[in-house]
Amino acid sequence: MENKKLNFAIAKYLKSAQAGLSGEKQESLSVAIESLEDVFEVDDTQAGALDSPVDLAALFKSAQVAEKPQAAAGPANQSEPSAQDMAKADTLKAQGNALMSAQKYQEAVDAYTQAIALHSTNKILYSNRAAAYSQAGDQDASIADAKKALEIDPAFARAYSRLGHAYFNAKQYDNAVSAYEDGLKYDTDNQTMKSSLITARSKVGGSVQQRESQDAGAGAGAGAGAGGGGMPDLSALAGMFGGAGGGAGGGGGGGMPDIGALLNNPMMRQMAQSMMSNGGMERLMSNPGLRNMAENMRSGGQMPSIEELAGNPELRGLAESFGAGGAGGAGQGNPPPGNA
Repeated sequence: MENKKLNFAIAKYLKSAQAGLSGEKQESLSVAIESLEDVFEVDDTQAGALDSPVDLAALFKSAQVAEKPQAAAGPANQSEPSAQDMAKADTLKAQGNALMSAQKYQEAVDAYTQAIALHSTNKILYSNRAAAYSQAGDQDASIADAKKALEIDPAFARAYSRLGHAYFNAKQYDNAVSAYEDGLKYDTDNQTMKSSLITARSKVGGSVQQRESQDAGAGAGAGAGAGGGGMPDLSALAGMFGGAGGGAGGGGGGGMPDIGALLNNPMMRQMAQSMMSNGGMERLMSNPGLRNMAENMRSGGQMPSIEELAGNPELRGLAESFGAGGAGGAGQGNPPPGNA
């Protein structure tokens, strides 16, 4: 019976809607009404039994009005966890921080995830989980969490630091630069982000130079591209020859190795090939540090050791400009800031 009342109300509403239509449209709607009445087996003769005092159009409008307060109340309810849930979330956050200190990164992720389930609008929880994901090697998840923290608070500087760190580890150096620059707008004295920004900027240029060096090395013949192009890391050379003191011309521990060993070393051959193909020899000879070194040797001074060469900031900068840059693991020397 209830369905018949609804069907009758639909037919009744359609009949009332005919008044506002043109003649041709009224005729089309009339045919539709007759078809509905045949299908549902209702007609005007049943009005006494099926008619309802509730108008279908009015009922629809009242339902729309009732929906609006409920929709508005939904997000507000989600943003107000109970005091008990907030306390549990803080406890789980502390557990996550301790696990981070113990380098148990996946377990830290799990702890932060449980805390977020209790307090889903806490920006610090997303920021901390971003750090845990990054340390666990999941840079995409780290980026997503850092962005979520920034949705909650667009001025949260620490989240920009997390975002930059994850982008850096993912070798998205342009995005890392942008993240650090944005973060420094809100925390202008943050030395960690300043240092990270410098490193990321050097990678933006260095990655392009390294690709160009690799392409040039690949076309230069056998051996040219074996090490990825560019000048090798001087600190790596220092480690290789660190125990070679006492060799010819070395004059004691840490001195230069035998010149024949240098000429036969593939890393040195690669360096020479890269410098010759990229115009590096001219830049090397114009370097003021090398000029001073040459003048010192002409005046009777000793040849510097590999360790001294590796520690010379001008030579390290020159090495990085050839594209090697001493690139270690993603984000080395740039650990995420401490957890809150």
